Amino acid sequence: MEKLADRSNTQLKSLLTTNHFEDTSATHLGQMAHTYPLSISQRKSLYHFQTLQKGEVLAVNGPPGTGKTTLLQSIVANEVVQSAVKGHDPAVIVACSTNNQAVTNIIDSFFSVTQKPGLLYERWLPNLKGFGLYLPAQSKIVSGDIPHLKRVEGRLSGAHTDKENYNYLDIAEQTYIEKSQRYLQQEGLTVSNITKQLQATLQQKQKELQEGIKLWQQYKTIPVLLQKLGATTTSSLFSGQKLDEKTLDQIETNIKDIERKLSDYLDQESFWIKLFSFLRFVKEKRAIRLKQLFRDCLVNYDTVNFYKISSFHHFFDEKLQVIQQIKKLSQAWKNWKQNNNITSNPPIDDEGFKMAEHKKETYFYDELEMGLKHDLFYLAIHYWEGRWIMATKDLILEDRVYKNGERDARKRWQRFAMLSPCFVSTFFMAPKFFSYSKLVRNTETGSVWDTPPLLDYIDLLIVDEAGQVSPEVGAATFALAKKALVVGDTLQIEPVWNVPAKVDHANLHRYKVITNVDDQKSIADLQSKGFLSSACSIMQLAQKTTPYQLYPEMERGMMLTEHRRCFDEIIEYCNRLAYHGLLEPKKGSAKNSPFAPMQFHAVSGISVIRGGSSRANTEEATAIAQWILTNQQQLLNHYQDIENSTAAKEKRSQKTLRLADIVGIITPFTGQKHELALTLRRAGINLSGLTIGTVHALQGAERPVVLFSSTYGTNDLGKSYFYDRGVNMLNVAVSRAKDVFILFGCKEILSQNATTPSGQLYRYIENKISVT
Repeated sequence: MEKLADRSNTQLKSLLTTNHFEDTSATHLGQMAHTYPLSISQRKSLYHFQTLQKGEVLAVNGPPGTGKTTLLQSIVANEVVQSAVKGHDPAVIVACSTNNQAVTNIIDSFFSVTQKPGLLYERWLPNLKGFGLYLPAQSKIVSGDIPHLKRVEGRLSGAHTDKENYNYLDIAEQTYIEKSQRYLQQEGLTVSNITKQLQATLQQKQKELQEGIKLWQQYKTIPVLLQKLGATTTSSLFSGQKLDEKTLDQIETNIKDIERKLSDYLDQESFWIKLFSFLRFVKEKRAIRLKQLFRDCLVNYDTVNFYKISSFHHFFDEKLQVIQQIKKLSQAWKNWKQNNNITSNPPIDDEGFKMAEHKKETYFYDELEMGLKHDLFYLAIHYWEGRWIMATKDLILEDRVYKNGERDARKRWQRFAMLSPCFVSTFFMAPKFFSYSKLVRNTETGSVWDTPPLLDYIDLLIVDEAGQVSPEVGAATFALAKKALVVGDTLQIEPVWNVPAKVDHANLHRYKVITNVDDQKSIADLQSKGFLSSACSIMQLAQKTTPYQLYPEMERGMMLTEHRRCFDEIIEYCNRLAYHGLLEPKKGSAKNSPFAPMQFHAVSGISVIRGGSSRANTEEATAIAQWILTNQQQLLNHYQDIENSTAAKEKRSQKTLRLADIVGIITPFTGQKHELALTLRRAGINLSGLTIGTVHALQGAERPVVLFSSTYGTNDLGKSYFYDRGVNMLNVAVSRAKDVFILFGCKEILSQNATTPSGQLYRYIENKISVT
């Protein structure tokens, strides 16, 4: 909180170098998902996060579709393993946002992690699902499958309070021991024995990982040794970070063969030559013959003095020692890889990473994340399950289940963290959960209690969709945390500010943050750093506070760049509009799609003001309804075929898709939202579950097909337009579409100014794709 509130920008640190990257990879111990490894930018963000000290904040700029949720899973998994290795208290991690969609996305992602088959990848306690615990408001209706905990009449109720009793503990301990013994293939174990064995395994695996990085760094010195060897084929001997062992063996054989021939020559040399070798003409004669032996030598022999026998011995000893050193380094690295089921080497620089990804090659870091580090996460999960059994037994024996003093509150959340590594809540609710009961005073009428916050208690605060969180809403929760990871995008939807600018500026003056309410220079400085409650966001505050800046042309912080949601033709518009071309499209182009990925449908209608302030355009709503009626069967057939094929590959039941699963309709105006719903319903279109709303309705979500109703009509020519006030709205609107984005609007308005976001969008569609 102190870092966040500091008015000066945090001093920047140097980014990790390649060697730092390798060393830090040994501190990345846990990976929650196994299906795909981290992308390059996700991995860089995680490794830089690993360098944070207490009190520090890391901002990660996350453009649409770049895998923010996967990064959060990985960071949580890593904290779980690291705390298990240390064996003290578990890490208490809280993920917050103000956006319900963001909170839902997080809890869903932690609940629905795809598991490998096998005992290790099961939970070893009964009735325990997922790795997240939702902390909603008391009135919030939550799906029965999602583990959640509510505060009801001051007392916590739900998961995992329903497990703090002898009935559950007896079954849980029996189940835990039975599964552990099967996995460890031992009998007669206690919970204490099991947790010690699991922790020892984790610590051993950590040492193996550290040893692997050390061996790799030693292996990388082979080119230096090859230079020392002086092989004539040095460049090909170590190409692509791989040693040509066959050629090295040939060089070794060649040197030994020359050494043998030299020895044979000296043994057979005339007695008279040996006797008079001090004479010049005899020396010359011997040197000429010895040089002949080296003509086929495969290494440089310039250092050999052909007039001194000792020089030959030094040459052979040195070269053969270097070869043995190279072989030793190579064999040690090969043995480590074999022992840890690794087949590849790490890329040595960014170009190597990009080349491997371009070729769709799996490399060292990928293999570790999908193998060893994934296994370490589940070993740690089971370690904490055992620790939970022991901690809860002690709790019940001490009769402290319902106590809520500071010590009990701290221990309670640590216990819950043993079962669910990440707590998920909104900024409005999190402080209510992370508090304790404190007796203020006793009076004749009863006791007076307070509920202070658990300051500096949470080990890690994660903020998602931070670009939508207004500073006054989110900042206070930072006081609960020791470190923070803040993920968001100031180029997408902004916060809904409830504080008017005049009130905000008056408050700054009232509390002596500025000396004059009209001090625009100070106000502008505060706004540039994210402090204003009328114009800024938590993401801006985090960017000011973060110690790293990946790209000078972007805001401070790390940045996720690999985009996998949209066809390349769709995200390219956003890339040009907002991200300086830094996004790397990974999905590919829409080669086999029956629908053009970017389309424009001209509508010559007029807009009217509804409800006093919001616009609507009946002709445009009618055009959208007609497009759906014309295309919905083809859409359903096409995407149902894809679903059936995917379900067969994933060996699961097929889902029957609805129009709502395929199409989303967004507009800048609430008035048009209501007009669209009315028009579509009258047209007989099934609206069940169908998203029809302002751009906020799909922030953090996606659909295969997005229809955008721009709403302005021919009567609005020459005006300023809501969606052109910045890049945010159209950046979000376009990037929600995975396969198809269709712009409905007035051609005359959209084409009149090519520099605005809407003008750029129209021009992009017109020039690059198709206009109908």
